[in-house]
Amino acid sequence: MKTTCILLLSGLLVLAACKKDTIKSTPSTTPTQIPVPNADFENWDQMIRPLSWQANGCPLCQGAPFDEYVVRQDSETVYHGKYSVQLYNNFNFQAYVKTKFATILHPTYLQAYVKDTMLSTADSVLIKVDVYYQKQHVDSGLWQGTAAIKNYTQLRIPISQNSTHADTTIITIHGQVPGRLYSSSFWVDDLSLYK
Repeated sequence: MKTTCILLLSGLLVLAACKKDTIKSTPSTTPTQIPVPNADFENWDQMIRPLSWQANGCPLCQGAPFDEYVVRQDSETVYHGKYSVQLYNNFNFQAYVKTKFATILHPTYLQAYVKDTMLSTADSVLIKVDVYYQKQHVDSGLWQGTAAIKNYTQLRIPISQNSTHADTTIITIHGQVPGRLYSSSFWVDDLSLYK
């Protein structure tokens, strides 16, 4: 057992106090953040698509139905930073963004800030996390929204823990179901993945 001694000197008075250290170290409960590429949707290419994400939006394309944005850079409805990503139903395609990246830690949950203008309970949006190890799907997490969220709200999407190993993570964000006569929008901003 370790002993801690404190010496206090004041003029000619010397005081010594000794105390046995009985405090045991406990593991840290602070989660470890796992980097997600362009997690805050701040970086966009010349075609106005989010860098490090696949998207089916093509803002600069010409000719219907492709001239609809589907996936948009939004600078007005933002939770953090200068931009968010807006997934919009253009009645032809289901908007999506998807990123795949290497990781050495197995994630426990995904945190995201979301907002939507869901116009019908027949509509839905989702965020999905898939975890792989040596090309095998080992774990996943899913959140599906079916109601309007008027203000940015924090989500914590738990990820299953069937494996302790991971080497690749895929995050997929889907907008509204295609073919529905709604013009709902789904905004996502400030993603964080944690162990």
